[in-house]
Amino acid sequence: AGLGVVAVAFFLFKSVLQAAAVIPGLAELAMGHLMVIAFMHVVFLGVVTPVMLASAVDRGWMSPGPAFGIGLTLFAAGAAVKIGALAYTAVAPWIGAPTWPAFAHTQLGAAVALFVGTLVMMGSMGGQPRAAGDAFRH
Repeated sequence: AGLGVVAVAFFLFKSVLQAAAVIPGLAELAMGHLMVIAFMHVVFLGVVTPVMLASAVDRGWMSPGPAFGIGLTLFAAGAAVKIGALAYTAVAPWIGAPTWPAFAHTQLGAAVALFVGTLVMMGSMGGQPRAAGDAFRH
Protein backbone atom coordinates (compact mmCIF):
# COMPACT_ATOMS: atom_id res chain seq x y z
CA ALA A 1 0.00 0.00 0.00
CA GLY A 2 1.21 3.50 -0.76
CA LEU A 3 2.12 6.02 1.89
CA GLY A 4 -1.08 7.93 1.19
CA VAL A 5 -3.14 4.84 2.08
CA VAL A 6 -1.10 4.38 5.26
CA ALA A 7 -1.70 8.01 6.24
CA VAL A 8 -5.45 7.73 5.62
CA ALA A 9 -5.64 4.46 7.58
CA PHE A 10 -3.87 5.98 10.58
CA PHE A 11 -6.00 9.11 10.33
CA LEU A 12 -9.13 6.94 10.51
CA PHE A 13 -7.63 4.99 13.43
CA LYS A 14 -6.86 8.29 15.19
CA SER A 15 -10.43 9.47 14.58
CA VAL A 16 -11.90 6.29 16.08
CA LEU A 17 -9.65 6.66 19.16
CA GLN A 18 -10.63 10.29 19.48
CA ALA A 19 -14.35 9.44 19.24
CA ALA A 20 -13.97 6.62 21.79
CA ALA A 21 -12.44 9.07 24.26
CA VAL A 22 -15.85 10.64 24.85
CA ILE A 23 -17.23 7.38 26.31
CA PRO A 24 -17.42 8.04 30.06
CA GLY A 25 -15.45 4.94 31.08
CA LEU A 26 -12.69 5.67 28.59
CA ALA A 27 -12.48 9.44 29.09
CA GLU A 28 -10.33 9.16 32.21
CA LEU A 29 -8.03 6.65 30.52
CA ALA A 30 -7.78 8.84 27.42
CA MET A 31 -6.63 11.80 29.52
CA GLY A 32 -3.76 9.89 31.17
CA HIS A 33 -0.39 11.34 30.19
CA LEU A 34 0.95 8.12 28.62
CA MET A 35 -2.18 7.71 26.51
CA VAL A 36 -1.95 11.33 25.36
CA ILE A 37 1.68 10.75 24.37
CA ALA A 38 0.71 7.53 22.53
CA PHE A 39 -2.07 9.41 20.74
CA MET A 40 0.37 12.12 19.63
CA HIS A 41 2.73 9.41 18.36
CA VAL A 42 -0.14 7.97 16.29
CA VAL A 43 -0.84 11.42 14.83
CA PHE A 44 2.75 12.36 14.02
CA LEU A 45 4.34 8.99 13.22
CA GLY A 46 1.26 7.45 11.64
CA VAL A 47 -0.35 10.38 9.80
CA VAL A 48 1.95 13.38 9.43
CA THR A 49 5.17 11.49 8.63
CA PRO A 50 3.66 9.25 5.90
CA VAL A 51 2.08 12.32 4.27
CA MET A 52 5.43 14.12 4.34
CA LEU A 53 7.27 11.07 2.97
CA ALA A 54 4.67 10.59 0.23
CA SER A 55 5.01 14.25 -0.66
CA ALA A 56 8.82 13.94 -0.83
CA VAL A 57 8.51 10.90 -3.11
CA ASP A 58 5.84 12.63 -5.18
CA ARG A 59 8.05 15.67 -5.71
CA GLY A 60 11.05 13.52 -6.62
CA TRP A 61 13.04 14.47 -3.52
CA MET A 62 13.28 10.80 -2.51
CA SER A 63 13.41 7.67 -4.64
CA PRO A 64 11.28 4.76 -3.40
CA GLY A 65 13.94 2.13 -4.10
CA PRO A 66 15.19 -0.76 -1.92
CA ALA A 67 17.02 1.50 0.56
CA PHE A 68 13.90 3.63 1.01
CA GLY A 69 11.88 0.45 1.66
CA ILE A 70 14.35 -0.79 4.26
CA GLY A 71 14.37 2.61 5.98
CA LEU A 72 10.59 2.80 5.91
CA THR A 73 10.33 -0.70 7.40
CA LEU A 74 12.71 0.22 10.24
CA PHE A 75 10.81 3.45 10.81
CA ALA A 76 7.42 1.69 10.84
CA ALA A 77 8.68 -1.00 13.23
CA GLY A 78 10.07 1.62 15.60
CA ALA A 79 6.83 3.60 15.47
CA ALA A 80 4.71 0.50 16.12
CA VAL A 81 6.82 -0.57 19.10
CA LYS A 82 6.86 2.96 20.54
CA ILE A 83 3.09 3.41 20.22
CA GLY A 84 2.36 -0.12 21.43
CA ALA A 85 4.56 0.19 24.51
CA LEU A 86 3.09 3.57 25.43
CA ALA A 87 -0.49 2.35 24.96
CA TYR A 88 0.13 -0.89 26.88
CA THR A 89 1.74 0.98 29.77
CA ALA A 90 -1.22 3.37 29.89
CA VAL A 91 -3.84 0.60 29.77
CA ALA A 92 -2.10 -1.99 31.99
CA PRO A 93 -3.33 -0.62 35.35
CA TRP A 94 -6.90 -0.51 34.01
CA ILE A 95 -6.92 -4.16 32.96
CA GLY A 96 -4.83 -5.49 35.85
CA ALA A 97 -1.89 -6.41 33.61
CA PRO A 98 1.70 -6.26 34.81
CA THR A 99 3.78 -3.20 34.02
CA TRP A 100 6.11 -3.24 31.01
CA PRO A 101 9.34 -4.62 32.55
CA ALA A 102 11.79 -2.87 30.24
CA PHE A 103 9.72 0.14 29.18
CA ALA A 104 12.65 2.59 29.00
CA HIS A 105 14.83 0.12 27.08
CA THR A 106 11.97 -0.62 24.69
CA GLN A 107 11.45 3.09 24.06
CA LEU A 108 15.19 3.54 23.46
CA GLY A 109 15.28 0.62 20.99
CA ALA A 110 12.26 2.00 19.15
CA ALA A 111 13.86 5.47 19.00
CA VAL A 112 17.03 3.96 17.53
CA ALA A 113 14.95 2.13 14.89
CA LEU A 114 13.16 5.39 14.03
CA PHE A 115 16.46 7.26 13.78
CA VAL A 116 18.26 4.62 11.69
CA GLY A 117 15.20 4.21 9.45
CA THR A 118 15.13 7.96 8.88
CA LEU A 119 18.84 8.02 8.02
CA VAL A 120 18.42 5.14 5.56
CA MET A 121 15.44 6.87 3.91
CA MET A 122 17.42 10.10 3.70
CA GLY A 123 20.00 8.14 1.70
CA SER A 124 17.41 7.95 -1.09
CA MET A 125 17.15 11.71 -1.37
CA GLY A 126 17.87 13.35 -4.68
CA GLY A 127 15.73 11.12 -6.89
CA GLN A 128 14.36 12.07 -10.29
CA PRO A 129 11.27 14.30 -10.40
CA ARG A 130 8.07 12.32 -10.94
CA ALA A 131 4.58 13.06 -12.17
CA ALA A 132 2.40 14.78 -9.57
CA GLY A 133 0.34 12.44 -7.42
CA ASP A 134 2.35 9.23 -8.03
CA ALA A 135 3.16 8.55 -4.35
CA PHE A 136 -0.51 8.73 -3.40
CA ARG A 137 -1.69 6.29 -6.09
CA HIS A 138 0.37 3.21 -5.12
